[in-house]
Amino acid sequence: MRRGIGRIVGSSPAAATLRETIKLYAVADGTVLIEGETGSGKEVVARAIHEESSRSSGGFSSVDCGALAESLFESELFGHERGAFTGAVASRRGLVAAAAGGTLFLDEVENLGLAQQAKLLRLVQEREFRTLGSDRLRRVDLRLVVATNQSLADLVERGLFRADLFYRLDVLRIAVPGLRERIEDLPELLRVLARRSVGNAGVVGRPEPGQLVCLQERSWPGNIRELANVAERAAALAPAIGWPAAWSAAIGRRGIPPPGVPGPPGVQGVPGVQGAPGRGTGTVVASDAEVADLRMALDRHRWRREEVARALGISRVTLWRRMRRCGLAGEG
Repeated sequence: MRRGIGRIVGSSPAAATLRETIKLYAVADGTVLIEGETGSGKEVVARAIHEESSRSSGGFSSVDCGALAESLFESELFGHERGAFTGAVASRRGLVAAAAGGTLFLDEVENLGLAQQAKLLRLVQEREFRTLGSDRLRRVDLRLVVATNQSLADLVERGLFRADLFYRLDVLRIAVPGLRERIEDLPELLRVLARRSVGNAGVVGRPEPGQLVCLQERSWPGNIRELANVAERAAALAPAIGWPAAWSAAIGRRGIPPPGVPGPPGVQGVPGVQGAPGRGTGTVVASDAEVADLRMALDRHRWRREEVARALGISRVTLWRRMRRCGLAGEG
């Protein structure tokens, strides 16, 4: 199992810079703010920092702030005393106490409400917290690492994130590159991800050159997480149809072809990518799933491109290119 900076796969300049930054920040003990698009590997970076640091023997507590109900925030994070609320029949240690001597990782911190943000201030600044139902302040020795897929500075400007909390979090900042910024790492990433799916005893067949070209020309809005899905689909199909057909099916998002029926056709002579005729303007046609995902994001923000680009963590130019390739540039 890969640990520390070994978790960062690839030989691209972006991957090398990321590894060097992790090594530098691991030695320090300040709060780390990790910025990056969804699926780019922010938790992998957080774990690498922890494992490279002097706190590696301590615990690593991960908190998904986007999934943490506001009513349970204090109890989950700080713990509670017996009788603190209805149903609290026993005292409970929170995630902060579990991370003592180690690292507390707050993922998707931008999803915390203003009231929740206020309750974090003392922990961030003083490393102190109060268990729910107790009047006693407790001190804790831990490293704090937080991650976001949005610009916290922009959220502060819009009144959605507390400025005092932002300036306490913005000490050591790491920008995690998206997959398209390190696209030369894709073959190695794909091999590692496929190996993870089949296990050490399994055999992993390499994609054909044309299939790799298709993959490298995609925009990858879901980044490495999206690439992992491709590898997992191929690994699931390979025992039935062999690796070449499995890669084609996985890249084209199709299932196992019936006996005697060839695998998914290529697009403009490149095997393994499918899409509606005429959709997009580039040499690679967007998949139906990519079009649906982008349309959903546009609908959610009423086709206000600046808001959509901010939500996706991309520039407006990149959004416009993606809309053109998906055949959505003329809508809205």
